[in-house]
Amino acid sequence: MNPLRNYAAILLGIMSPLLLMSEARAEDALAFVTEVNGKVSVIRADGKAEPASVGSQLFVGDQTKVTEGKAVLIYLSGRTVEIDAGKSHKVVKEQTGGGTRMERLIGTLDEMIGAQEETDRPVVHGMARNLPLTGASPLNTRISHTRFTFSWDGLEGADSYTFALETTDGKKLATKSLQDTTLSTETLGLEPGKTYVWSVVAEFIIPHSTGKNQVEIASAEESTALQAALKEVDEGYTGTTRSLLKAATCYKQGFLFEAQNYVMEVKGKEDVASVNTMLQSLQGKMQRKDPTK
Repeated sequence: MNPLRNYAAILLGIMSPLLLMSEARAEDALAFVTEVNGKVSVIRADGKAEPASVGSQLFVGDQTKVTEGKAVLIYLSGRTVEIDAGKSHKVVKEQTGGGTRMERLIGTLDEMIGAQEETDRPVVHGMARNLPLTGASPLNTRISHTRFTFSWDGLEGADSYTFALETTDGKKLATKSLQDTTLSTETLGLEPGKTYVWSVVAEFIIPHSTGKNQVEIASAEESTALQAALKEVDEGYTGTTRSLLKAATCYKQGFLFEAQNYVMEVKGKEDVASVNTMLQSLQGKMQRKDPTK
């Protein structure tokens, strides 16, 4: 990935939790601090001053003052502002277009990532190809722990389901014949830091398959880092805000399956479904199919 794409990816990681906090905590925030290097302060419209930090929310009339170093802001419109030492910037109202604040922020991230060449995107192995047996989960994602449940939609008339687990190079690890449409990983002996490929075939007149799906189990260190980040959210937020921030944290680190579970906690709330869809769209934009498959 080239330096510009790398910067965009870093900024995406910073902005994912910010966009969720903005919806939950700041009805009229128009800009956010995305970079602080040196001595930077925010002077509110009422004259009160406070140290600036990444994530500081800025309203009309607020000023960001840089005494030493520099700072970078981003408006909801997508405009970025760099402030050098000895200078300040006052937030003014801009035309942000239609849509919710969440949609505008997602759109801003989308613009930053921009169109990508195929070679810029990471390969995602084992992508499902719209095969008849649907509802398979988890699909092509990272998971922070070894205990979870594989699931898939049932097929009327199927005699049984054959679950297969293998390594990425095709070595068979387990095959199980099931009547149910779920399978716990407790009996499979999954290990942290390893990647597995799984599939299910419905035994029918004509067998139906989920196709091969990849699951990466995070290393112990990665899992610990995620849990620490989620703990900070637990301690600082409650209710819908907490669930959405947890989802953003998981998305940022590539744990899409767990992020979706947190989104499901608040399903039915306005914008939540669209947040899930839009974040998945952004994730998909950063992926490409394995050309060897």
